[in-house]
Amino acid sequence: MQVAVDARIAFYNRSGIRRYLDGLLGAFRDLQGLSAEITLLKSWRDNRQSSVDLWPLSRSLFTPPHHRFEKFLLDWELRGSSYDLLHCMDFFTPTSAVPLLLTVHDLYFIKDPASVDANSRKHYSQLNEMLPQAKHVVCISQSTKNDLLELGGISPENISVI
Repeated sequence: MQVAVDARIAFYNRSGIRRYLDGLLGAFRDLQGLSAEITLLKSWRDNRQSSVDLWPLSRSLFTPPHHRFEKFLLDWELRGSSYDLLHCMDFFTPTSAVPLLLTVHDLYFIKDPASVDANSRKHYSQLNEMLPQAKHVVCISQSTKNDLLELGGISPENISVI
């Protein structure tokens, strides 16, 4: 199985999603007999050395996260890929025929829209559009899962808390 992990957002800083990704990769390394081949999709701009950079399979992408044309540009960059699953860390997904796994870290931007700027509000407002495209959603806490269920558009069976 070919799995791509969209890790582009992780290169903005070393908090939140970056720590989550480091933990996820550590867990993958510790699994015995993992039958999936995991490719990290990362930003071509990142030149920091980290555990992510030491991952054996990676692909640099030019499309920056949260770009207003991200959906179209990312679709273009991923065309012709043979991935069996795409794991999106920032719940933003291309319009792909590849099954999607989304991770939702929190929904603060819905509970307190004033906490983010107008561009971020526009980006995050696409969550309801992205959820139906996902084969499964991972939430990092039961609280986030509960918030997501309140939004609607996804059944509890399609959400796991990890």
